[in-house]
Amino acid sequence: MFSLASFLPNYKVMPKTQSEELFEAACGWYGMEFEPIPVGMSRTPDYVLYIKSQKVIVEVKQIDPNEEEKKNDRLLQSGRSICVSEIPGKRIYDEISDANRQIKMYAKNFEPGFLVLWNSALFTHHTAPENVLFGMYGRPAISVDVGEGTHKTARHFGPSQGLHPRRNTSTSAVGVIQGEITSPRLAVYHNVYSKVRLRHDFLRSLGIRQFVLPEGIPGKYQEWMEI
Repeated sequence: MFSLASFLPNYKVMPKTQSEELFEAACGWYGMEFEPIPVGMSRTPDYVLYIKSQKVIVEVKQIDPNEEEKKNDRLLQSGRSICVSEIPGKRIYDEISDANRQIKMYAKNFEPGFLVLWNSALFTHHTAPENVLFGMYGRPAISVDVGEGTHKTARHFGPSQGLHPRRNTSTSAVGVIQGEITSPRLAVYHNVYSKVRLRHDFLRSLGIRQFVLPEGIPGKYQEWMEI
């Protein structure tokens, strides 16, 4: 395989994060080829991934605990109880917003963009399926249509939509790494709004778990469906 470094001047090698080590281990587990993208003068995605004949631009993000979460982790490890209040999906939303700029610049709408996340927090489940759902499409909301003596309610995706028909369409899917370095697993959550889709059949042939919105209707609240 050719080296991307030979085509990019002013690049440098950076030490790998835990999330990048896990991503590379997951690629080995599923038999996927990858190549790191050298770091240049501007921010770039992390990898080019080859899933059979499809070339994919990958940004790997590590969700580390903030100061409050670190404090809560210490309290729980010492056997004390805590009370946690958080905005569902917010950390996923933040990572999508940050990563899409890098993915968009490099993919240029020709290759799918893939954001891969690993959560290092011990007791805060930022990458749980419901948090991925809310971070990608928005938190659940209810609209009420009041008529003469009657009213209708409808559930839909509300504020803080990380993905939208007119925004962040270069991010084709969000992946979540689970498990240990010796046996990492990958779950893929597809973006219904993406310009270029990750091939479902290619991922399925590798045994990677995949999830979609069952009806694919923008704005309508739905739960994940595994395909």
